[in-house]
Amino acid sequence: MIAPFPIVCPGYRVEILGAPDAPRLQPLFEACSDYALLESGEPTPANAAAAEFEATPPGRTTPDKFMIGLLNDEDRMVGLIAADRGWPEAHGWWIGLLLIDPQQRGTGLARSFVEAFFEWIQGQAAQSVALAVFDENKRATRFWRGLDFVHVRSTEPRVIGKKTHVLHVMRRELTN
Repeated sequence: MIAPFPIVCPGYRVEILGAPDAPRLQPLFEACSDYALLESGEPTPANAAAAEFEATPPGRTTPDKFMIGLLNDEDRMVGLIAADRGWPEAHGWWIGLLLIDPQQRGTGLARSFVEAFFEWIQGQAAQSVALAVFDENKRATRFWRGLDFVHVRSTEPRVIGKKTHVLHVMRRELTN
């Protein structure tokens, strides 16, 4: 049984999203086109939100995937955490994607959203959370370090779209 997601802050609603929510989520992917360009060197695909619902780590299935949307008081998606439970280890979670509307960046909203997510997954017996950051995404690296993530390892260069990336895997232990 999955516990309800906590309220992040006044004026925002948090929902666990399903594949039928992809059309509601697509405008956030388009607003965050800077991330698509950073990741692949290409514009945001028209099916980016729908594709994210299907993206899972090796050996995982979509029931292990959680798409958590953050909506403002106008019912517009302004944030997303895409995460997989039980990966890379049984009591770990993997954050595959964090998107925050560019108009909301730098306001502390992302930090509040992520910290609420950590509290929620701790309620699901999570002991750690991990993620990977593109080497060139220095802002994201600073953000995650500010949330007590530590560097675990770096990957060999890999091609994503038109770009080649080294990824830095980072991890945070959770305390109960």
